[in-house]
Amino acid sequence: SYVNVLSADPLTADRSTAYLTWFIPAMALQYPMVVMAAALRGTGNFKPGMVVQTATVIVNMVLAPFLIFGWMAGHPLGVAGAAQASLIAILIGTIWLSTYFIPASSYLKFPTEWKPKAALWAQVLKIGLPAGAEFALVAVYLFIVYSVSRPFGAVAQAGFGIGLRIVQAGFMPVVALGFAVAPVAAQQPGADVGVGGGHLRGEVGRGVVSIAPGLGQPRPQRRRRREASGNSLSATDATAAPSGARRLTRRCSGSS
Repeated sequence: SYVNVLSADPLTADRSTAYLTWFIPAMALQYPMVVMAAALRGTGNFKPGMVVQTATVIVNMVLAPFLIFGWMAGHPLGVAGAAQASLIAILIGTIWLSTYFIPASSYLKFPTEWKPKAALWAQVLKIGLPAGAEFALVAVYLFIVYSVSRPFGAVAQAGFGIGLRIVQAGFMPVVALGFAVAPVAAQQPGADVGVGGGHLRGEVGRGVVSIAPGLGQPRPQRRRRREASGNSLSATDATAAPSGARRLTRRCSGSS
């Protein structure tokens, strides 16, 4: 399996398999949850998706230590417990979002006819495939990095993971802005509101420019403090933290 191909040692492979056994069903459940949230967001109803997804993160955070370390139950599940916490949280979120589609008074409803419609699928793929290509490239990028870092051991791979998560956290405000702009931009012509695309692009550009400098180019003193605090909270192996710090430093400075 690809776990054995990318893992640095048998122990890492075993734990990865234990994690994915529970996390793959959680990933499958994310599809209906994301689709429902996107449908509501497309009608201008941003709140349900935001509230539900925030709640799932909180549920995951609360459940994870109980399942991982066996608090109260006395039976620690390790990495499998982390995946189980994700599965339970996403299951709750999926059921919660479905309540916005089931009532008779709901504006959006689940389809009564599930027969595939080739023409509609073609239209969706025409829009979705170019946008989804980004995630395909990310998958290729991660596969290459983990393959290259495999000979250096699990510690090097963990250091890469730590640095990557910190960088992703820095991107979150811009990503949130991007998710908010698309429905708003689409609603303008739909509502016959005469707001030009140039005006919207200008507002988005100013928002990104105001956020990005503080995230991507921190001052050296702050950067060192963030690296130290971020890695000390994330790394359980003392040798993994320096690897994450070195990677984060290179990413912040603009080098690969």
